[in-house]
Amino acid sequence: ATATPAYPFSLELSQRMPNCGITQIWGFIHDSAGNGLSSQTVRVEAIGSAWPGTTSNPSAGDGSYDVLLDDKPKDGRWRVYVINSSGARLSPIVEVTTDTTNCQPGDSGNQTPRIEFKRN
Repeated sequence: ATATPAYPFSLELSQRMPNCGITQIWGFIHDSAGNGLSSQTVRVEAIGSAWPGTTSNPSAGDGSYDVLLDDKPKDGRWRVYVINSSGARLSPIVEVTTDTTNCQPGDSGNQTPRIEFKRN
C-alpha cells in the first residue's frame, strides 16, 4: 500500500533566480495532472524575524502566484507553504534563503526564488 501524503500539496520545484531589482517569492500551483490551479493561496513568513508574514493573492488561472518582499535585493530566510481560506497549512513548509549578491541574469544569486507546488 502507498503511504498517504500528510498534506494535499507537495513541493514540485524550488529554483534559485537572480534579480537586482526586487526580492520576491513566486511560482505556480498545479493540479495532479500538471495543470495550473487557480484560487490557491501561499503564505510567506520570515525565519528569525518579528515580521508577521503575508499571504499571496489567490493564484491566477494558470496557477501563478507571487509575493513581493522588498523593492531591492534582501537577505532573508523564509518559510513558504500553501494554505486554505482559514489559514490552515495544505503543504509541507519549504524553507528558502534570499541574498543580495550575484543578482545579474545568469548569476548564482537568489533574490526571486521560484517555488512550485503540486496537488498530490
